[in-house]
Amino acid sequence: MSDQDDLESRVRAQCMEDDAGHLWWQGRTDRRGRATFDDDGGSVNVRRLLWCTAGGKVPEDHTLQGRCHTGRCVAPAHTRLFHRPPPAPRVRAPREVRHPASLLVASGECMVLPRTGTVYWQGRLVKIARAVWEAANGPVEKGWSVCHRCDTAACGLLEHLYLQQPHQRVRETADRFRLPLGEDHGQAKLTWDAVEFIRASTASRSELAEAFGVSSSTIRKVRFRETWRHRPSPSPPAG
Repeated sequence: MSDQDDLESRVRAQCMEDDAGHLWWQGRTDRRGRATFDDDGGSVNVRRLLWCTAGGKVPEDHTLQGRCHTGRCVAPAHTRLFHRPPPAPRVRAPREVRHPASLLVASGECMVLPRTGTVYWQGRLVKIARAVWEAANGPVEKGWSVCHRCDTAACGLLEHLYLQQPHQRVRETADRFRLPLGEDHGQAKLTWDAVEFIRASTASRSELAEAFGVSSSTIRKVRFRETWRHRPSPSPPAG
């Protein structure tokens, strides 16, 4: 009797077979619930041993699973090959930036970050402007944002940066013509002259709505300055 046959016989001695063809393992299992036999040469996977001695092979990208949905039945007839997907590639942690300003390159009057506008700064992914500002002035308080005088989002030149709160940014967005607002918006039905007329008029909302081709609720929002709040400057401010 060969060593392999002797090992198989000792393994089968710890199994109990029933009329349904199950081969129930009575020995110990590892922490993953797999039947394991302790041999002089080390631990042996019982299911793999019986599968191979029955003439089966296990390719490198496959593993064995029981058809009985339990790790205790190790019968080769109740075992199947299962494709094992390759391990997910390890994602390297972003490199922590210590001196954000040193990554900038000249672009006109600005200093920008090539290819991307974000860096890994103090354990978080932030825009280059915030990283440069915090490196020079400390953390930004909650409710404040780092803005650009140059309107270049990727710029990190400290002289072009300043802090602002959300309500200030809304007004500045209109003044700097960054977004189409008011009559410049493609779906606007009113003009600034019409808005001023509506606010000065004593006519009813329904009369004004019919005259300008809008709804009564639109007239109400205009009068109460829920819409058309800030009329932009005649020309974008410099700087």
